[in-house]
Amino acid sequence: MTTKPCTCLKQPLGPGESCDAHQLPPTTYAWCFSHGTLHRFPKDGTPWCTATWVAFTATYEAEALAAKHAAYGDAQFLHDLPAGKQIEVIEIAEARTGQL
Repeated sequence: MTTKPCTCLKQPLGPGESCDAHQLPPTTYAWCFSHGTLHRFPKDGTPWCTATWVAFTATYEAEALAAKHAAYGDAQFLHDLPAGKQIEVIEIAEARTGQL
């Protein structure tokens, strides 16, 4: 008997398994302007980073990076943004943490 590869991890499927059996937990992708990198948080957990980040609606990392680039260009850190965008990012972070 041959098995077809799993579409998410490219692994052979066992009897009765579907690709959904190999799916990773849902993830929230967020660009952190304090650390200068993309963070991944479990959707149903508390984010481990308390710095200045902005979450994006995306299913995959590539989608999150494209959304970050569309909204904030090549900026890696907060100081790389124009003043208006810096304020926007700070206000998003403050709204999330409740610290205004």
